[in-house]
Amino acid sequence: MTDRPPWGSDAARVHGVAIIGARGYLIDVDAAISNGASHLDIHGLPAANTRETRDRIRAAIINSALPWPGRSITINLLPARLAKRGTSLDLAIAVAVLTATGTVPQTAADGCMFTAELGLDGRLRPVPGVLPMILTAAAAGCARAVVAPQNAAEAAAVPGVAVTSCRSLPDVHAWLRGDPFPGQGTALVATAPAPRPRPPGLTGLAVPPDVRLTLEARAAGGHHLYLQSS
Repeated sequence: MTDRPPWGSDAARVHGVAIIGARGYLIDVDAAISNGASHLDIHGLPAANTRETRDRIRAAIINSALPWPGRSITINLLPARLAKRGTSLDLAIAVAVLTATGTVPQTAADGCMFTAELGLDGRLRPVPGVLPMILTAAAAGCARAVVAPQNAAEAAAVPGVAVTSCRSLPDVHAWLRGDPFPGQGTALVATAPAPRPRPPGLTGLAVPPDVRLTLEARAAGGHHLYLQSS
């Protein structure tokens, strides 16, 4: 697993995980800052999600009194072919931006996976599917993870991954810099084997609401279901 990109100091790579269906995929979140008008451009998200994600990241960083570069920022989410949805990559994108600006050390996020939704005030909010996210990160070689407090217990069920919960983006920023922050505790590490994940339920599937309703109706009525891949 390559944690840092081979280019200059105005760039960074941070790890997140995307859940697609019932499977997790490690996502490289690359950030690069260049001269140009102040703008955040995100590649690798569905078009409908890009603007909302961009606005959340910018507001969360600025409202957390953290530096926002007055230059052009490009975010690339790899593999680009995966249709990433939801808000679980918010924190990883914000950390990539902060690392590229130099406000945290370039090596601070090495071997760490970040997942949380960001509020406009910089608060970390829980996301679904954290257990398979941590399992995916651990399989890829990540030994650390940062999550919202509500996801900490679930994340800590995976052996070999030190889980740190933070309440806000400034707390994550302080943790990356090695500074204390309010409510800081020790990292949670599982001491028992990870429980076998339950078979995926409908609530954990990344499918449109009408498709989920169709599946529930078929299951409730005991009807057959024919699935065809496109």
